Amino acid sequence: MHPRHLLIVFLLLAAGFSLASVNTSSEYLKKPLPQPHNNYEQVVKMFLLAVDRGELVVFENTITRSMLEPQQVKYVYTLDNNEPIISIYSLLRQPIKIPGMPDCTAGGLEATLDMNGNIINSSVHISSN
Repeated sequence: MHPRHLLIVFLLLAAGFSLASVNTSSEYLKKPLPQPHNNYEQVVKMFLLAVDRGELVVFENTITRSMLEPQQVKYVYTLDNNEPIISIYSLLRQPIKIPGMPDCTAGGLEATLDMNGNIINSSVHISSN
């Protein structure tokens, strides 16, 4: 096959693949993206109640409501479960020193809630000074 023919075949295939991945029907474009949860304020309240119960401990420090500035609520769905994993990201108003790491501080944290509003997991966001 002539190299020019190979180039034409390649371009046609590439165009076909890119067109196949874009649905431009008017029915498809009119549908808004689903918004499964608009009650993030209630989630933040449940998170803060869990904090008030002493459920959030970082490096042996019990975190209080006054130490936090909630920033984000995340809903993550796994494809095999209808219940979302709900996480709240918060900034710490005063960074916490990391034991054994004098040049590092925790400036934020993420806490995961169960469906009853209990904190079941947390992770700290660490930065170096």
